[in-house]
Amino acid sequence: DRDYCGFAADMWSTGMVMLEVMCSRRIVERVLGFGGNLENGHPPTPDVVAGLRKAFDSGGLAAELFRTHGVPESHALRATHLVACDSLVQPDVLRRWTASRLLEELQDQAVNATTTPTRSCASPASSGAGDDDQLDTDTLRPFRDSSKASSLGVGSR
Repeated sequence: DRDYCGFAADMWSTGMVMLEVMCSRRIVERVLGFGGNLENGHPPTPDVVAGLRKAFDSGGLAAELFRTHGVPESHALRATHLVACDSLVQPDVLRRWTASRLLEELQDQAVNATTTPTRSCASPASSGAGDDDQLDTDTLRPFRDSSKASSLGVGSR
């Protein structure tokens, strides 16, 4: 298939692995109801592919899955990690982050973490956490609304 791009497919896979690390194994299949259709190494049917595209196309699904299904071990994730994950599972290959872009964003986050205090994301399972500890869509908005994000095709269409 001339539309297939191996590097972009690798980045999609990286995003899916990130989702599973943050939320548990087979989270997408369970939440979207595709479990039986993707077992035993069978390729996805056209209906499953269309369903995945629709679910991920608008962006924000990774953050929502983290909010509702995040595992306790992923409490310290920063909003940048969730934006990165959403950007990796972007169905539009031209809008999906490259490995270089992912590395740049994570390096920027590491530098910022040592120079400015940032809020980490708390797990929805944690009890007694204040509103400041919970990730919400407002946490992601500054990145999505920035000119940097729009030049990458991240955020609104």
